[in-house]
Amino acid sequence: MAAFGFGYMGVAAVLFNLYVLRLGYTVEFLGILGGIGFAVYALVSLPAGAIGARIGLRRAVSLGIW
Repeated sequence: MAAFGFGYMGVAAVLFNLYVLRLGYTVEFLGILGGIGFAVYALVSLPAGAIGARIGLRRAVSLGIW
């Protein structure tokens, strides 16, 4: 799991950052882009947790896959 986390979260994030910079965007835009991603993740987690509590975790995960 540690190797997967390093490979996916670490290397992929660095490559994405380098790609965005190579497109000509600034470092400030890259920070805003990352912040927006975390904010959206936090906002979507709240309804997802409520749905999981209401219909059950197994059904919520199945719904999320679809």
